[in-house]
Order: sequence, then structure tokens, then C-alpha cells
Amino acid sequence: MKNYFLKLFNSRKIRPGRHIEQIFKKRFPGAINVEWVKLEKGFEALFHEGETEKIVRFDHTGMLFEIRTNYTFNALPENIRRPAQTYGELMNAIKIDRKSETLFEIIFRDQTLTRYQLILDESGNVLKNEVL
Repeated sequence: MKNYFLKLFNSRKIRPGRHIEQIFKKRFPGAINVEWVKLEKGFEALFHEGETEKIVRFDHTGMLFEIRTNYTFNALPENIRRPAQTYGELMNAIKIDRKSETLFEIIFRDQTLTRYQLILDESGNVLKNEVL
């Protein structure tokens, strides 16, 4: 635990390569409060675009391979919100856009306050439901 806090307070600001920053700025010109994280296979940018929180992931070449968008429950498509509500109290919702697929990650809790991760495809089919 001691090393975690030491790293947290002594960490230097992470920046991707210039080409990745340029691609990011072109794709997300309204991004504010951008924070970069180094991943094993690239970089991740956490930021706000208007009122919406997003996380995007780039590989080392600058290819954008994932966009995660934080959604309010009312903004979720009906075919996602309706089945998700049957599982329990909705706590968090994220739309995940990858190259050829769109998924929705819903965090919910049951009556005993146990938290679960629910993954649905864009048609509302449950792909995963597991305890966190």
C-alpha cells in the first residue's frame, strides 16, 4: 500500500506520442480535462466532452480501438434499459464502441447490495452477468 501512495503522489504526467495526441485532438476537439494513462498495448485518455465522461483507447500506432461513454440511465436505448432494470438497482452504465461491435456495461446491485456487472449487446441480449 505504501508504494501505491508513493507512486500516486510522485507520478509524472503521462503523455502519448505526438501523433497520438494529434489524432485525439482531431477526433475529440471539444475534449476537456484530459488525463492520459499508459497501457501495456497503448494509451488511454480519460476526458469530458460537454457533460459526458469518456474513455478512449489507442494502440501504439495511434489507432483508436475503443470508446467508452458514460451514460445516464434515461439516455440508454429502451432495448438496453428495460432488461437491465429487471436485475436490480442500476448504478452505472457505459456504452462500449469497438471496431465492429457495440456493447453496454451496466453495474447494478441487488437487494443485499451485492454489485454485478451486466454486459449486453446492442440488441439487448445478455452476454455476461457476474458478481463484482
